[in-house]
Amino acid sequence: MKQLYEFLRCHGTKVLGIATGIISAVAAVPGVIPESQLKYWMAVMGVLVYLRGQFSPVQPQVKQ
Repeated sequence: MKQLYEFLRCHGTKVLGIATGIISAVAAVPGVIPESQLKYWMAVMGVLVYLRGQFSPVQPQVKQ
């Protein structure tokens, strides 16, 4: 579990960005995702974008 956390901490934005891009590309092709389910896929993309912000490698500066 620690290895997964370290991987996501270092590369999480890349992984989630690629996943968001793949879902966007698939959703843009007519007929691949039924229109009735498209809203759920858009919600998943929103969650991925949120998580991408949470895994951002930018760390807050600590005052000394």
